[in-house]
Amino acid sequence: MIKIVLLSFCIILLGLFAVNITAQEQTKQPEKKNKVEQNEKGEKISPPVLNSVKLIYQPGHVYHYTYVDSTKVLRTYSDSSRLEYTRYIKYYLKQRAYKEAKSGDLEVETNIDSTDYKFTSGEYTLEYNSKNRKMQLQFPDLLASIHPENRTFVTRYSSNWEVSDIFSPDLEYWRDYVVKYGEGQDTMVKFIFLNALSLTNLAQIADFQKGALPNGRVAKDSVWIKPYTMKIDGIDCKDNEAKSHIVSVDSKETVVETTLSTISATPQTMRLYNINLFANILGAMGSGKQTLHITRRGVCTESKSTFDVVLKAQVNKEVFTEKVKSGYTWTFISEYEY
Repeated sequence: MIKIVLLSFCIILLGLFAVNITAQEQTKQPEKKNKVEQNEKGEKISPPVLNSVKLIYQPGHVYHYTYVDSTKVLRTYSDSSRLEYTRYIKYYLKQRAYKEAKSGDLEVETNIDSTDYKFTSGEYTLEYNSKNRKMQLQFPDLLASIHPENRTFVTRYSSNWEVSDIFSPDLEYWRDYVVKYGEGQDTMVKFIFLNALSLTNLAQIADFQKGALPNGRVAKDSVWIKPYTMKIDGIDCKDNEAKSHIVSVDSKETVVETTLSTISATPQTMRLYNINLFANILGAMGSGKQTLHITRRGVCTESKSTFDVVLKAQVNKEVFTEKVKSGYTWTFISEYEY
């Protein structure tokens, strides 16, 4: 009996000793506090404010825009002779989204309603307005500019704001039609038509931001680097390291500026003005800048870009350059609910 009592007493003492040690360890643990960032003067540093910069298309809303392409080209041949021309194109666009973006993907329908066009080279000038079509449509540069007119198509954006696809029954019909029934047509004529309805050409018209928008929320003083795609005198060009940052942000809008310094051209075959044969694009180098205005509701009110690019091309044995100055402006006109 005495052994049992002593054993129970020892067990109780061991329990009290363990509890005491645990209490002491808990007392020694430092109190958890939120870490406060401080500068060299000991002043508190507030965490950066993250801004959401993205396009938002409300289902049931139609957005009206104009897109202006103003381009000036100075071509220099190997014998130092020169050719200059300017091109002005103005498209009237309607855009809408039938459903909200899911899984980061956004689909925007665009209709190119009408076109204004003016081309000048030396003493030659050609003007066109889609509302007054009394002229014969034979000038190749004009045809390349007006083939997208009256087309309706959907631009699909990926979650990182790249144009992943452009599609519609309208585009599919005309592309198939030219391929199927265009065997007797001139190769250059078919190329002009199909190139005008290509993904890169329609994206040039319909996409305001060209991949410059950030993939997520960003601080005002942050810089993000992303690929940026554009057309320069009809040539597919790209800057894989375009740098963007927020210039200003307030209760009304956010302004994003993108700087391009390493523009290059994708090797390709292209039709160029006043040349009856296809030209091989050998390369390009240049710079550019874009300013994008987006409201707090996600509506782009203006996108303006300028580019200075030198293109290098070859036709047969003739190698020449084109110094191109282009300006592209998208302007928001109106919005209505249907």
